[in-house]
Order: sequence, then structure tokens, then C-alpha cells
Amino acid sequence: MDKIIAFSHIMKTGGTTLGNMLIGHYGIKAHHIWPDHLSLEGKPYTYDNLSNDLKIFKNLKVIQGHALRPFIDFKEYEDNLFWMTILRDPIQRYVSHYVHDIYWGKRIKQLEDKSIQHWNEKYDRSNMMVKFISGSDDLEAAKRILIQKFQFVGILEEFEKSLCIFKNSAQIKQLNLNYQRPKNPSYNPSIKKIVLNESLKFIEEQNQLDSQLYEYALHNIWPAQIEKFLDNCNKNGNPRFIRPINTLLYQIKRQRNYNTVKINQKSIRKFIRRM
Repeated sequence: MDKIIAFSHIMKTGGTTLGNMLIGHYGIKAHHIWPDHLSLEGKPYTYDNLSNDLKIFKNLKVIQGHALRPFIDFKEYEDNLFWMTILRDPIQRYVSHYVHDIYWGKRIKQLEDKSIQHWNEKYDRSNMMVKFISGSDDLEAAKRILIQKFQFVGILEEFEKSLCIFKNSAQIKQLNLNYQRPKNPSYNPSIKKIVLNESLKFIEEQNQLDSQLYEYALHNIWPAQIEKFLDNCNKNGNPRFIRPINTLLYQIKRQRNYNTVKINQKSIRKFIRRM
């Protein structure tokens, strides 16, 4: 069994761009876990899920998604998984998640009380990175998992450097790092600025563990990655025309296996933007 990239995509950390790059590079050898979740309540991807997918999808090179959680033990497969994730400034991540849910989430945007306090009380999005990584609010466990399990930990605020470090650490010589950022429905600077001005103290209080984890990664993981993997970064790789072809083949495979979307003008336009 060859190495498989395990992209554990924490919600609202900017992982969609890198995930799309991997799909564009590997095509049908990439697998996005389905169903996926933007919350911690959804069932995580398990050892049995991976065993089953390896039987269905031959020659997998990438598995990715919000449901892929590093606190799950994948037993004999662990030695062949290249674990990776991206962290983000916890305050910005939290606000982005709130704006996404309230102004774009189909179910949550119907809340009568749209205050960030009520949103957090109802859905508990605080300290999301620690909970995502450790399966609980155990900060020390999250630190151990980052150090012991992950081969790459990206920083959204250092995204360009993160891409280079990932390419070199994962040894994907032909990965093309040139990209266009996807349109993010939750990106509304004016709304975020208002939320921060009104509720900054509350937001900080709700994300103290995440702030400690983020600072730990910045001081104990990030410098070593820069020293080891940042030199000689070549952003070029496979020709750009290969990416839409691989993305199309991936989407066809995904639709055939899961029937995830209805084929109509809206879904076709959305697919074209992703290429």
C-alpha cells in the first residue's frame, strides 16, 4: 500500500483551495469523504470506512474532508497515511464560521436570534480546532497529536509558504501551486468587522484553548517546517490544462458513486468556477 495523503480539513481554515489542488492533481485517485460535515456533531470517518473505501476506490492517493479526524485510530493503515491539516487564527476562524452559518447556512440562518452568543450556545463552535483534533477539549492531547501524527501543519496566515512546505514535505514534485481562490460565501469583511467590534471579548473567551494551540503550533511546529522544507520551492508542476480534466473525472466518479448533486445549470456553473 502506497502513501495516502490524509487531509484532515478543520472547518473554516481555508482548506478548500488546497483540497481543490489535490483533486486537480490526482483526479479519480482523490476521495472526498461523503457525507461531510461543517460541525463536530457529524459522525467521524472510521477505520471501517477507510477499509471499505480502499476496496471500492483503487490506487487512492488522497482522502480528505471535515469528517476525517486525527483522534481516530486507523490501526494498520496509520503507517501509510501522510497526515496534514491547516490551522487558522482562532478569532478569525470563529467569526468566519459564525458568518457562514448565519448568512449562508440553510438551516441556521433561519434562527430568530442571530447573535453570536445565541449561535454559540445552540451549536457550540468554540475551541473548534482543539475539539476537532483531540475529540474533546483536551488541549494537551491536541498538542500531542499535532506533534506525533501530523507530517504537515499549515498556517492559513502563511498560506503561500504553507503550500511550498506541503509540496516539499509530501514530495509531490509535479503539484502545480498556482491557483485562484474560490469564492467564499462567508467572506464579508464588513460583517466580520462589525462582529469583532461588538463581541471581541466574548469571542476571545470562547476560544482560549484554540488560541493556545495556535500559538503552540506557531512556536513549536511551524519554525521547524520552514527550516526543513521551505527552500527550493517550485510552484510550477503539471500543465494547467490537466487540472480541469482531472477535476472533471473526479466529479464524474463522485457523482456516479454518491449522486451528490443534481445536474443542472447551477451545478455546472459551480463546477466550472472550481476549475
